[in-house]
Amino acid sequence: MTDFDTLGQQVRQAWIDYCLETGDRKPSHIAPWAEISEWDREADRRIARALVAPFMRDRYRLEEEAEQQRARIAKLARENAALRAAQQAKMEHGLTDLRPDRCPACGGTGRTPTPPPTRV
Repeated sequence: MTDFDTLGQQVRQAWIDYCLETGDRKPSHIAPWAEISEWDREADRRIARALVAPFMRDRYRLEEEAEQQRARIAKLARENAALRAAQQAKMEHGLTDLRPDRCPACGGTGRTPTPPPTRV
C-alpha cells in the first residue's frame, strides 16, 4: 500500500462520515475502502494528492533552502579558517600582507614549522 492509498482511505472515511452525518445512506456512498471500485479509489487518491501537494512542495523547497544554507555556512567556515591562518601568520611573522601563502616562514599554515630533530 502506498502513502496515497492510506491518504485516499482517509479521504474516503471523511466522505463516509459526512454522508452519515447528513443522513445519506446510499450504499455506494457509505461503502468502505475495501468495497469500492478501483476508479473510486483513484479518485480518493487524487483528492489526497491535491490536498498534500502544496505541503510537499513547501517541504522540498525548505529542504533545498537548508542545503543551500549549509553550503553557505561551510564556505564561510573555510573563509574564516583562511583569515585566521593569515592573521596568525601576520602576528607570528610580522607580515604586512594578509596572504599566508606568501609567508616564507610557515608556507601558509600560519604556524612556525617545527625543525626536524637533530641527530647526535
